[in-house]
Amino acid sequence: MRRELAALKDRYNRVRLHEAIGYVTPEDERQGRGPTLRKARQDGLQAARRNRIATRRAEQQDTIRSGQTNGGN
Repeated sequence: MRRELAALKDRYNRVRLHEAIGYVTPEDERQGRGPTLRKARQDGLQAARRNRIATRRAEQQDTIRSGQTNGGN
């Protein structure tokens, strides 16, 4: 029983991401890594968004160009 509780406590504090503290673990927050992890996540999301927008714009331009070269069909 003690081993099971210790495993549960370890998972809760070191593995499970907590919404209330910005989706980091309590251990990360206690160790001062929370702000860095949240910033890295935000930067990654912004980069992914920029990449997605650029890709979609390029695809739209390719579609427009192919429509112009095929007589609009």
